[in-house]
Amino acid sequence: MAAKAMVPKLRFKEFKNQWVSNKLDALVDSIQSGNSKHRTEDGKFPLFGSTGAIGMTNATEYSGIAILIARVGANAGSKYLVDGNYSVTDNTLILRLKSSNDYDFFSNLLEYKKLNKLTFGSGQPLVTGGLLKQLEIKSPDLIEQTKIAKFLTAVDTKISQLTKKHELLSSYKKGVMQKIFNQELHFKDDDRREFPEWELTTIGEISSKITAGGTPSTLKKEYWGGSIRWMNSGELNLKVVFEVENRITQAGLENSSTKLIPKNCVLIGLAGQGKTRGTVAMNLVELCTNQSIAAILPNPTIFNTRYLYQNLEARYDELRSLSAGDGGRGGLNLQIIKSMEISLPCLEEQAKIASFLTAIDDKITNVKTQLEATKQYKQGLLQQMFV
Repeated sequence: MAAKAMVPKLRFKEFKNQWVSNKLDALVDSIQSGNSKHRTEDGKFPLFGSTGAIGMTNATEYSGIAILIARVGANAGSKYLVDGNYSVTDNTLILRLKSSNDYDFFSNLLEYKKLNKLTFGSGQPLVTGGLLKQLEIKSPDLIEQTKIAKFLTAVDTKISQLTKKHELLSSYKKGVMQKIFNQELHFKDDDRREFPEWELTTIGEISSKITAGGTPSTLKKEYWGGSIRWMNSGELNLKVVFEVENRITQAGLENSSTKLIPKNCVLIGLAGQGKTRGTVAMNLVELCTNQSIAAILPNPTIFNTRYLYQNLEARYDELRSLSAGDGGRGGLNLQIIKSMEISLPCLEEQAKIASFLTAIDDKITNVKTQLEATKQYKQGLLQQMFV
């Protein structure tokens, strides 16, 4: 059996020594569970739980730097660094290192170890202090730890900056959409003249057709693997759809309730898990959909597809509240969508509004792409800089 590597693949050239293997127990002063229940609205100090800061407290049961690790639940195994005076709830572990170790280095090392994979239990996922103490850790001396940590902290800073930029752009777009569709923000034509008054109508009246899809039988192999795109409701999160994962055959199309939808339609989630219901997308390619997606086919003499997409995206909460059955917790249906009122400007103003909001979308997409690429870069570094 080949010996386990004791040095990382990617290393600063001035360091030559082998890394040392220990149980985590030998590298920490303590791993204990929080116990705070003193949450107040006007507290002076942060109260931390499994997801980060969850409120404020006047109790300062802990102080100084520590790594907090979610102990139980869906976030079990996630971690973050804290410092200062604070309190911690009982669903979170507090890890304190010996002075010969760097906290930023170990925070990244534990990210590399993917602690969520250590969870166990038939009920809620669980990570225990005893389990963490038995974790095999390979680490260098403090000087090398500090240099690695400083390098990775710079990457984390870039991730934080991009995350903040994405949040700000998304918030800005949301605010602008509200002003536009409430007619608080007005556009003018190319000659700086006011556009005509908006017309109140319904989606059913301005659409050439509104239809739902279907799913060919999965028991019929001959229905699947063809050349016709078939979209499921989870892919609505793509927002602007250029491509989908699945394909069906002509036989699958002809022997099911799915329908071929032309490009440049507005798609709405009728049902689906999580936040899918009410999610709006726009297809830029011809495709079919499953039964949980409604397609609004455009009438190009009346509305601009991108305008309708932006209008309905701004009304996500309204779409979910309109859902039929069970106090708004059921599904949407075609009749609900057809009867939705919409304020419609003239086509020229629709185009200006759509172009303005699409430009913001492009900026958001660009930042999101940079953010995801930086996160992937960080994960690649972790794989090469740790053992």
